[in-house]
Amino acid sequence: MQSGSCGENLRWKLDDEVLTISGTGDMENYFYKHNPPWRACMRSIQRVVIGKNVATIGTEAFQCCSKLTWVTIPNAVTLIGESAFNTCKNLRRLDIGKGVETIGSKAFILCNNLSNIIIGDNVKVIGDGAFNGCENAHDLTISDSVETIGEAAFANCKSLTEVTIPDSVKTIGECAFADCENLKSVTIGHGVETIGRFAFFGCTQLKNLTIGDGIKNIDNWAFPFCDCGNPTIFDGGNVIWCLEDGVLVLKKNPYAKSDADFSTGEVTWRFIEKNIRGVKVERGIKPTEKFFEWLAASGKQISFE
Repeated sequence: MQSGSCGENLRWKLDDEVLTISGTGDMENYFYKHNPPWRACMRSIQRVVIGKNVATIGTEAFQCCSKLTWVTIPNAVTLIGESAFNTCKNLRRLDIGKGVETIGSKAFILCNNLSNIIIGDNVKVIGDGAFNGCENAHDLTISDSVETIGEAAFANCKSLTEVTIPDSVKTIGECAFADCENLKSVTIGHGVETIGRFAFFGCTQLKNLTIGDGIKNIDNWAFPFCDCGNPTIFDGGNVIWCLEDGVLVLKKNPYAKSDADFSTGEVTWRFIEKNIRGVKVERGIKPTEKFFEWLAASGKQISFE
């Protein structure tokens, strides 16, 4: 048996491939040059028991515990630190206690076998890349306490088919659900105001999309159908659209050739039509007759800049 300190008032014990954290208060944070004291045994740890009075899970505390299959975060824990369970590739079950408010950046990145992700009732922040690369996660429940979904938080969760963002969320970060290639249905709550760049890019199976009334900003390429140009030029991506403070903006794709015919094609923003209070078209874009028909029917004001 091995044992030692892992916080001012915390102790650790490793006995027969079971790591137990006991005591009261915060766990120490660990970094590349300051490894956890059980580092040499990480690949043999099969179970982690976190005491009921532990307040935080330290940075990189259980990173690369490749045999770990199940972990329960007790209710006293308020913070799961950055990269705490990074690359625990056999983690299959995760129970997050009711006290957790922040899930740190990359906390569960590359936990490839995590199948069911349930975000606890008091979590407010899901950090950048928190569950990035959880390829087998097919169920995701986000509680109505969450306010921020960080950049790439659920990117590359390739088995997700349905996502519901509750009304409590205000911001969906850049690349939050990028490359969730089986995602078919997304419902975004009325509290969401901003959807970041590439948030759902690469979600090529996305067919059903509902966006709440609170949306004000949708950044470039947030969805796979933000391309709205001539389909024969640059794969239809010679013109892109975004939403800026309620104004639909048509832009030239900066990656398209400068001499391309920037002419708008099909209307691809109908799911946010009620949120559009005006339209702005960048110089050099030639709207089609169909676009002007939509504009007239919708009663939107247009400006060319």
